[in-house]
Amino acid sequence: MRNPGVPLSSVKFHDDAVPIMFLDSSCYAGISGAADNKTILFTLDSQLDICSMKKEIILERHGVAGTSLRLDNKFCATAGWDQRYLLRPL
Repeated sequence: MRNPGVPLSSVKFHDDAVPIMFLDSSCYAGISGAADNKTILFTLDSQLDICSMKKEIILERHGVAGTSLRLDNKFCATAGWDQRYLLRPL
């Protein structure tokens, strides 16, 4: 059993803390958003304990309030602080 006080992996994709993160149903990929103008698509490898960036999407405005992935992981959606949303193919 791993020690919960020690992280398996640590990466810094955003300039600020990450309040918004969504993992797909298999827990092998996800999307994150923060106060900066980036949305990050990432993959998780539990065998190697690695989290790596798959794609970085630069947004027109700062602040992501919500993120989601479609079940087939072919589209992502973000909700911005400015009440705009973005639906984008991956």
